[in-house]
Amino acid sequence: MTVPRDPTQTYTEKLTVLLCRTVEQVVFEVPGFGNLKVPQFQQLHNRTNDLNAWISVYASQPKLEENLFTELTSFLRSLLSPWIVNDQIGNGLLFLMGGASELDFMRFISGLIRMAAILGPVQSAQSLCKWVKGEPVRYRSCAILHGLTVDESLVLDDGIIFNKLPTPSEAALASRFPYLEFNRFELMGAPRVTFDCIASPVFCQPGKQVPICERTRAFNVTPVNFANILCEALSLAFNHHISWNMLWSDCEGLQILGMLVGPVSSRRLANYAFPHGPRMSGEHLVQVLELVTKRIDDQNSNQRLDRAIRRWVGSKYSGDLADQFIELRIALEALYNKKSSGGAGFRVANHGAWHLGAGFEERRQYKEILHKVYSRASVAVHADEVSDNQGNRDVLAEGQDLCRLGILKRLDESEEPNWDDIILGKSV
Repeated sequence: MTVPRDPTQTYTEKLTVLLCRTVEQVVFEVPGFGNLKVPQFQQLHNRTNDLNAWISVYASQPKLEENLFTELTSFLRSLLSPWIVNDQIGNGLLFLMGGASELDFMRFISGLIRMAAILGPVQSAQSLCKWVKGEPVRYRSCAILHGLTVDESLVLDDGIIFNKLPTPSEAALASRFPYLEFNRFELMGAPRVTFDCIASPVFCQPGKQVPICERTRAFNVTPVNFANILCEALSLAFNHHISWNMLWSDCEGLQILGMLVGPVSSRRLANYAFPHGPRMSGEHLVQVLELVTKRIDDQNSNQRLDRAIRRWVGSKYSGDLADQFIELRIALEALYNKKSSGGAGFRVANHGAWHLGAGFEERRQYKEILHKVYSRASVAVHADEVSDNQGNRDVLAEGQDLCRLGILKRLDESEEPNWDDIILGKSV
């Protein structure tokens, strides 16, 4: 019995041949740079430090022999027919990555020719035909980290890599940035993490909203959620406030096609200064990956633990001392005060001491620390004044350390302890 040949494979082969012929003869009319053949066009595209060149590449117009252009147009119209209405193609990833909701069919062809010239006809044909079949687009998300030092490339897991952005003395950048969002030279030398992602569908009918599936390749979470979880894990591992300043997703193929205006970014902090934080090395990877895995495995299953982690991380951010105490109080209450009635301070101090202490003396010491923390936080809540002195900062630091120990212990526990049983002497 003969197995029918996959028609999409035929489309891929046909498109590859057409794009190979196109790349052989196309000339690009590039604003400010004149008419360029493919090798010169590629060189211009690779000038990553030149914003004008970058803009001109994506504004270029391909010039092609009429018969070949007609053949390519006819083929693409047939291939993309389910998503073409009135010569407009629907962008299925609009609400995920931005860009135009609809793309003019002729502009799409120009983008595909640019894509073939830059990425190669084989890769371009394969990618487009996979997207037509409904397969997800593969792209990379990047986050600039605040509060961490990275000197060498480190692989956390499949497709998750930490490295240090190049310094101004280096000739080229390691990757592209969302040019129009910020002055990228401010980020030279900053720590960066990249992680591979997938999203679908690429195409849809114009004007029709479709459910978008997006996740990181290594874990079944969205890039933003993964960046948040990763920073929480790093903060817990290093006992230091670590967050992301900028997060963006970059799919060069869709960008060249014109379906994206450029890498899509999100900002968190207005200040892009990057203080020297703890230095990350290969020795830390096992613990960080373990914490990330735990956080993802129990995400949304324990909202109080989630809140404790977020608030503890917030308390570690260097800022107003009163705000830090308030953040820490909320974190401790999320850990150790399940009831909404009065006596929260008593429960936080006693439950925390019993949960963390190994014996009477240690529990008494922990209870005293937690009581001081809660008292200072109560002053901050009600009077909005906490003296910024070394004594109070020492109390804050001791409370943060105990809260972190409690979080790490809770992450290892299958369920929240019964605090009434613990107070009566049941072993934890």
